Amino acid sequence: MSHFTTAKSKIKDLKTLKDALKRKGTNLEIGKSKVRGYSGGKAEADAVIKGKKGYDIGFVKNTATGDFDIVTDQWGLRTYEGISDPVDLLNSFSQDYTVEEIRQKAFMEGMDVMEHEVDAEGTITLEVSYG
Repeated sequence: MSHFTTAKSKIKDLKTLKDALKRKGTNLEIGKSKVRGYSGGKAEADAVIKGKKGYDIGFVKNTATGDFDIVTDQWGLRTYEGISDPVDLLNSFSQDYTVEEIRQKAFMEGMDVMEHEVDAEGTITLEVSYG
């Protein structure tokens, strides 16, 4: 019995996501892999964040959109990995990805991102300047 759920994302580049997650202390393993779930169940993925207790988060390329959708066992994340709301996790990944994407684009234009902050409503403010 499969417990895997897939959620759409707007993540287009796994390297950018890996860099964003690394800033948060999370390791994304890029390459064909298996996402572990309930009762030894597995799902295919193009990249995986390994869970400490056997429930992983995978990213699978959606050939129709070009985005990397998230595949995971939501029950396992809640029960064993301590992630209470996988939707909040997806939103956090998306936010971190967007900030990293801006950082990289600014760098390519010869600029530096000096500071970034998130207010109580979740609005991100970035200070960008020419180096």
